[in-house]
Amino acid sequence: MKFTIGLKLIIAVMMPVILEVIFIFRVEHAKLDETFENLANDSFEQTIKIVENNFSFMQQSNIYMANTLLENKKIKNYLVNKNIQAIYEYLEIKVRDMNVDSLIILDKDANIIAEHGLFHIDAENLKSYSLVNEAMKNKSAVSMIERVADIFVYYTAVVIMEEDQVIGEILIGLQLSNRLLSEVKKGTNIDISIVGDRALVATSLVDENNQSITLLPLAYTEYLWLLNGNVDLLSTKMGSKEYYTKAKELSLVDKDTTNASLMMMQNKDNYNHQLSQVRFMQVSFLLILIGSLFLAVLIISLMLRKNFSKIIKGLKLISAGKYGETIEINSRDELQTIAPYVNVMSQSIKEKDERIVSHVLELEEKIEENLALKDREKKLYDKATKDFLTGLFNREKFEEHLDYMIVHSFRNEKKIALVMLDIDFFKKVNDTFGHLVGDATLKKIATLLKENLRKNDICARWGGEEFMIALEVDSLESAVEITQKMRVVIASHKMDVVSKVTCSFGITLIKEDEDKKSAFLRADEALYSAKENGRNRVEVKI
Repeated sequence: MKFTIGLKLIIAVMMPVILEVIFIFRVEHAKLDETFENLANDSFEQTIKIVENNFSFMQQSNIYMANTLLENKKIKNYLVNKNIQAIYEYLEIKVRDMNVDSLIILDKDANIIAEHGLFHIDAENLKSYSLVNEAMKNKSAVSMIERVADIFVYYTAVVIMEEDQVIGEILIGLQLSNRLLSEVKKGTNIDISIVGDRALVATSLVDENNQSITLLPLAYTEYLWLLNGNVDLLSTKMGSKEYYTKAKELSLVDKDTTNASLMMMQNKDNYNHQLSQVRFMQVSFLLILIGSLFLAVLIISLMLRKNFSKIIKGLKLISAGKYGETIEINSRDELQTIAPYVNVMSQSIKEKDERIVSHVLELEEKIEENLALKDREKKLYDKATKDFLTGLFNREKFEEHLDYMIVHSFRNEKKIALVMLDIDFFKKVNDTFGHLVGDATLKKIATLLKENLRKNDICARWGGEEFMIALEVDSLESAVEITQKMRVVIASHKMDVVSKVTCSFGITLIKEDEDKKSAFLRADEALYSAKENGRNRVEVKI
């Protein structure tokens, strides 16, 4: 029976691993979802109900205390007689007896008659409270969370009636404090915080020193994600503890004056047992997977090592350039079909390599011939167009290029200036220092001219120690300026043997439709004038 490599791999490793992965992941993912997300969400929903029940109890308690105050008629009598001092003294006693944080009496126009408690409330702000207006309007008890300065208070407003007419209102307030939320937390294992206007209002959370925290334990933007429903649960770290966090708007808040919401945080330590089980299963799966893979590799390597070694040997021979060698494999799987292909590839590469080497040799020979031909062409071109000593254009090439410049310049409304120069006392240089120094001087003058001319200007050796330059300029003044700069450069340059060499310059402009020979003659006459007038100077002839 013939077993392919794929079949061997499936039998040895893949089938048990695949079945194991499917089983473990289905079971463990189901456990993770149920243990962490569902249980956490259920706990948070129960906490929300507990908080709502506490607020409901606080409302009923406040209503009961307000009705108790109104039963003895003192408050009504004080209001009717407008005995404010008596009302204040009565409130002072009742705040202590009722164990509340704020007690306020209002008249029928929502003006403060008297107040007593832990904090003072602004009269104008009080009139904007929704619960005050709703209680007056509906003649019923209303409870809301209101902001007083930097604290938040759970107020219950109860109207004071006399002969079916509203004559005032009682406000009983309990501050939303850390102590209050810590009492609420006793009914659940979840920490509760109230967040209002970007700040932590009250919380049951404590730090590692068992002190109540004062700042939000997460970034405010993250809190907004939770509040707006962008994420359902958020993992938060505070100190060394990690929490699941959820947020929900409080429906009891007076949204006309402030905003507040409920934040709940559950310590992840509550799920440590389940987490340990999941981790144990993950580690077990990882160890099983590694063991299975190791065993699979060991089995396959033992089965295939001998034949793979033969294939590798054949490939190494090919990579070393030893083509034409053959390998033989006797097995009942795909490896047996690889050997003939390796042998054919080796022979094919050998034949192609021989053809490539032949083509490369032919190509190298042609390249050498082309390079030699181009070198000869360049030498012939230079010999035909350039002065052998200075490398400048010869007369023939200069005149050819000048024709092009003339056409181009007149088309672009430019002018062509001819500058003819001659080395002063050059015969004396040859007689004094010899012709080799004279040749070196000519080469140096040619170099200085090329270095200081512009891109479109041309220069030629005219004969002996004479040179001719063609400049494309806007005016005669521009040509004189350029020439004067060249004269100064040459005169200030220190030669190797001859300490100083100067040149005389003659300038003319080529006229439209003029024979260039006439222009050459004027340039020569201008040069002659420069020599006659003292040398090392520039003369112009129009």
